[in-house]
Amino acid sequence: MGHTLFSPKPRPYRDYIVWLQEQVLSKAKAFWSEQLQGFTAPTPFRVDKIPSSDAPKKYLKQSFGLSPAITEQLQSLAQQHHLTLNTFVQGAWTLLLSHYSANHDIVFGAIVSGRPTDLTGVESMIGLFINSLPVRVIVAPELLLLSWLKNLHQKQIEREAYSYTPLVDIQKSSELSSDIPLFESMLIFENYPMNQSLSEKNVGSLSISVIQTFDVHHYPITLFAFVHENELQFRISYLSNRFETDTIIQMVGHLTTLLEGMTTQLETKQLGDMPFLITTDQ
Repeated sequence: MGHTLFSPKPRPYRDYIVWLQEQVLSKAKAFWSEQLQGFTAPTPFRVDKIPSSDAPKKYLKQSFGLSPAITEQLQSLAQQHHLTLNTFVQGAWTLLLSHYSANHDIVFGAIVSGRPTDLTGVESMIGLFINSLPVRVIVAPELLLLSWLKNLHQKQIEREAYSYTPLVDIQKSSELSSDIPLFESMLIFENYPMNQSLSEKNVGSLSISVIQTFDVHHYPITLFAFVHENELQFRISYLSNRFETDTIIQMVGHLTTLLEGMTTQLETKQLGDMPFLITTDQ
């Protein structure tokens, strides 16, 4: 009691607008055109229900997670090979979509912070930066898992340089018409250090013990991933008029198996060796 708290004045958001106006838009357009060259249709699902025109558009959720032991193994491997936990999750999600679409050319959406690293003080700016970007990945059985994950990580770094590009403009750089979505699944990796931040905010007898978030999304299926209490946890949101709950539960099992499979023989395993234990035709 009796203490006055001061927070340094953040850099104004208008400086970010000025930064945007200084970017060479032709470079961003060329980058996204190259990224999406030859991509002509969103990644399909072979397990969709036949949607009824009068069926309500309702989202349902399933939550699941990995054990602390598997989470620790993935974090250790990420650190050892200069990757991120997000890279492993994106890799597993890609393999899952490849399995369920029977395609090797996969595109899904990913949420990025959108804050340019070369703009000093951007971390404290107050304003809208978040953006949705397409992630395109090729899956081939002969590729080594570790090399494939490293390439996935490198592509992620390259995309960050153009993460300010609005999704509508990225769509214009593709070969798809404006009425066809670039992707129908979204991956959101929340990498804010929740446990540490909460412990830092404990003041005296005040502590935060319950965390709840509300998510707004517009895609048939969205995967949320985050680390809490040393566990990699997930929440999958899906349209009930597109997917049966049993199908989603099966997908959850497959995703868990894929992530667990990444913890062994990472350097020598090929993508074709990843555990697709149950086919979607069964």
